[in-house]
Amino acid sequence: MLISRVLFFLWVTTLFGSLGLNAQNNNAFSKVGNNVVEAGCSEVSFRGTTLINGNVSTLTAYGAAWYHKTLDLSQPFDLGFYIIANNLTPAGNQVILEGFSFVLQRQGNSSIGGPERGMGFGGIQPSVALSFDMKHNIGENDPDFEHLTVQTNGVTDHNAPQNLTAPINISHLVKDVAPPTSPERLWVFQTFCKVLWNSTTKTMSVYFDGTLVLSVTNDFVSTIFNGNSIVNWGFTCAQEAFYAAPAGDPGGEFRVPLVRFYFGKITPDFISNPKLDTCYTTPIRYFDNSIYDQNDLTNSINLAKWYWDFGNGVTSTLRNPPPQHYPGPGEYTLRHTVTNQIGCTVDTLVRKIKLGSKPVANFSFTGTCEDDTSFFKDLSTATIGQPSFWNWSFANATPASSSLQDPATVFDQAGQHQVTLTVTSELRCVSDPVVKIVTMKGAPDIDYDFVKDCNGNVNFTSVLNNSANVNRWFWTFGDGQNSEQLHPSHFYSVDDTFSVTLRANSPDGCKSKSIAKLVPVKRVIAFAGNDTIVAAGQPLWIHARVSSSNVTWKPSDFLSSTDIPDPIATLEDDQVYYLTVVNEDGCTLTDTLRIVVFAEPDIFVPTAFTPNSDGKNDVLGITIPGTRELHEFSIFNRWGQKLFSTKNQGATWDGTIKGKSAEGGVYVWMVSLTDYRGVKRFRKGVVTLIR
Repeated sequence: MLISRVLFFLWVTTLFGSLGLNAQNNNAFSKVGNNVVEAGCSEVSFRGTTLINGNVSTLTAYGAAWYHKTLDLSQPFDLGFYIIANNLTPAGNQVILEGFSFVLQRQGNSSIGGPERGMGFGGIQPSVALSFDMKHNIGENDPDFEHLTVQTNGVTDHNAPQNLTAPINISHLVKDVAPPTSPERLWVFQTFCKVLWNSTTKTMSVYFDGTLVLSVTNDFVSTIFNGNSIVNWGFTCAQEAFYAAPAGDPGGEFRVPLVRFYFGKITPDFISNPKLDTCYTTPIRYFDNSIYDQNDLTNSINLAKWYWDFGNGVTSTLRNPPPQHYPGPGEYTLRHTVTNQIGCTVDTLVRKIKLGSKPVANFSFTGTCEDDTSFFKDLSTATIGQPSFWNWSFANATPASSSLQDPATVFDQAGQHQVTLTVTSELRCVSDPVVKIVTMKGAPDIDYDFVKDCNGNVNFTSVLNNSANVNRWFWTFGDGQNSEQLHPSHFYSVDDTFSVTLRANSPDGCKSKSIAKLVPVKRVIAFAGNDTIVAAGQPLWIHARVSSSNVTWKPSDFLSSTDIPDPIATLEDDQVYYLTVVNEDGCTLTDTLRIVVFAEPDIFVPTAFTPNSDGKNDVLGITIPGTRELHEFSIFNRWGQKLFSTKNQGATWDGTIKGKSAEGGVYVWMVSLTDYRGVKRFRKGVVTLIR
């Protein structure tokens, strides 16, 4: 059962180095006695605890906590601590805080004084104690009020010569907080106490909340410590308690108030501007970014001490030091820590920082011709750091800029061109720009013309538009053929549209742009049709084959049209027509169509033929003017066997039977047809095959 609590928050500012720098831990103080529950870098706490046996329990608790490093009284110090105490207890119980002390002694870290009125330091000698006496003890000649005094050599009697100061009344800091009806006195004590030691004047001064309340001048080293300036220091506390358990209370653990000395808890951290790592030419600002433990009574930032070692020979104890300049590029070791007021820290931050040197931009390039790709290679260097970012600028080129390390570009004209490179290292150091002039030689500026004839022949003529020299020409004609002649001619065996390209090289190796043009090759076609026969008055639909829509028929007599490929002719007499075709290249071709006109539809079959392959009368055909449809033209032998049959008006018999020559002799023919007027006609006869 928690009966009451007393809290002590300690703030210590040392003006000397004997406290040292310590990693935060829970064993910064040596614990002696039965009520020290915490003795770490952040705090020292006292609390007595006992088990309740029966209805009444009493507790006598006292102890000491000694810091593991000593003080040197030949140096000044400045110590401060917040004190908050109360005796808030349930009715029927009594908790007595005898008192607590800040003590300097030379008995070592295992020393402990007497309990109760001894406040944990009574009997320790040699010693100097700043004692906070919260109980009126008649046997100690205590005044009837809470008081503060400086006592030596463990003597707590105020009438003894070991008392260096008269008791100072501190009851005005004890505030009654009991309700009007409460029979007990309930109070809270709170102040901020600061103790200063002036090693020159040998004066100890004590302040409460910034007001001087006590000052004593005494050469403690000579009068108390026998000429030894090195002393142990720490805190003592004594407590008493009486507990009357109410009826039915099963008992348990009984604890008196917690006495706490708080020194501050800090986790170091920092930030910088610019961020590390960086370029050495820029001053660096460092800012404390530590985490400070806070509570309702104090903020650890008020208990902090800062230490910076920038690695450049400069140190600082400011929280946010001034900008730091470094002598040059390189690696430096930065150390930063924040301690509480007894020199404890969670950690010391050690950071290797790299301050980069200014890069030296440089590059090489390959490529000497306009309109050809030029390649650039970065040759930049830096003593500290690596070039990591590139800014290229190319005059009269595509692309005109680049962020690549080794870019490529094309200069679009001959002559001198400016190239600029600026590099930045990963440490954000920026080089001076390097500017170089590159010279591009002129490439041939070429073109070509061509002239076609009407038979697929094309004559090509190369053209050079500038003063560049050309030692090689390269033609591709689009049909798989090539040439390196200056003015080649080429024959195209088929009609089509061909992509013809030309490029040229100078003796310097500069290449021209490729010039590509489309060359259409279209021969003129004019076929009026095969000569034919018709009956008088029979409409004849002519089907000409042409390569252009520009056609002309002459004469125009008896034609339905003279400018189309397929007019209709209606004749009474024989006629010759002339077809002229002109294509888009101006090529002209003329063909003739002869038409023989018979008076009536009729059937004409020769009486003999000679299939001897002499080119004369080698086949047997029929002439059937005025015919609309041939139903049958057949050949029979003398036994009536059909040897040949067709419905095609232009078909002929070559005098063979199944690929073998027929014997000479007489054969029978038969023709059946319908003329253009719809009249059916049938005729038969004989023909002599002569071998």
